[in-house]
Amino acid sequence: PTLFGTNYQTLSVAQKALNANGGGYKDANFTPNALTADAIAFLDGEIGQIKAELNKQSLLGSTLIIISAKHGQTPVDRSALRKIGDTVGSTLAAANLGANSNIGSGTDAVTGNFLGTGQFTEDDVGFIWLNDQSDAARASAIAALKANLGCPIVDPTSKIIVAGQTNPGICAGTDPGSGVIDLKADGRFGDPAKGRTPDIMVQPNAGVIYSKSAKKDAEHGGAAPNDSNVALLVSFPTLSKQTIGSTVVTTQVAPTIVKALGLDPGLLNSVTSEGTAVLPGLF
Repeated sequence: PTLFGTNYQTLSVAQKALNANGGGYKDANFTPNALTADAIAFLDGEIGQIKAELNKQSLLGSTLIIISAKHGQTPVDRSALRKIGDTVGSTLAAANLGANSNIGSGTDAVTGNFLGTGQFTEDDVGFIWLNDQSDAARASAIAALKANLGCPIVDPTSKIIVAGQTNPGICAGTDPGSGVIDLKADGRFGDPAKGRTPDIMVQPNAGVIYSKSAKKDAEHGGAAPNDSNVALLVSFPTLSKQTIGSTVVTTQVAPTIVKALGLDPGLLNSVTSEGTAVLPGLF
């Protein structure tokens, strides 16, 4: 085929696995623990098989190879980890803003989500879809969250929140980029009133995950630095070895592929509406 690709979950799973069991990294410098090192070696072998077959079919010299990731995991440094559970939901429930405007009280037997909201998801970020999307309801929910930005106490060994704390807080607003974000005003994901965009985004401080899981030490989904800074490797026989230090984003891969196929990147809606450029230094 002219274009093909694949996706591997092996490394993602290894990165999230318990540090004590060999998952994740040894330090903030991304020194891999045993499971993570094994996952990297496995992926290296898989890529090697693809290259070997391309070479066998006399296609290696004419194939552009791009390797990246759709996300990283946070935290890399386990010393920064804080598993604080569903403090976003409990904060809104305690605020008692009304069943139509916030999370409400009680949990759904199937999903575990707090009742009273269209949808509520948490990983190392909290996304909230409000039943009542009025400006007043959104402002009340945001105010309740901003009034509880403090960080709960976690067990120093398990990193899990210590039980019994009253209104323990959502642990946000201290680190750069963290805080409670009104996504209608922010606009980065579109208008919540017109589709699936959440009404509110809660980006916690680095290292915080809204989970009390005893099976994993990392999560993803948010805008923490460990989430959004990923490897991006481009290989082609005529390219010289170099590191490009300018800021790029993974959305630039799509127009780069289109241009490599000899087509106009402007055929992509993302290029015309968002001005997404091809990756620099390749053409």
